[in-house]
Amino acid sequence: DRSPSRGLGDVYKRQLLQCSLAAVGQEKPKIFFSNKTIDLGIIPSEKTPCVSVNFIFSNKGKTPLVIYDVKASCGCTVPTWPKAPIKPDGKSLIKVDFETKKQKGVFTKTIFVESNANEDVILLKLKGKVE
Repeated sequence: DRSPSRGLGDVYKRQLLQCSLAAVGQEKPKIFFSNKTIDLGIIPSEKTPCVSVNFIFSNKGKTPLVIYDVKASCGCTVPTWPKAPIKPDGKSLIKVDFETKKQKGVFTKTIFVESNANEDVILLKLKGKVE
């Protein structure tokens, strides 16, 4: 004897399972950077107190790409990134400002990009020498 409420519960369970399977099977966005390392070469600190660079990327996936957060390894490196989702085949950039004032010598700065892409965290590098 099946009561209507029991049958309804089974329907909900099936729908929940189908939604879960659909979410698992959904393809993630694919983030692609044209260059993950930018070499700034030799920077004269007196003439150049701040250097700005752009890390250009595209979404090679079939679903929107969302950049959750971008962090730098040091306070002298300040990233700015798009807050709106990047559509499939769309392009955008992460701007990084590097303050050279208190820097001397060879440096490598790491920028951590967190997103909903197939790679959860991407590492970008900024390197050079401040004289």
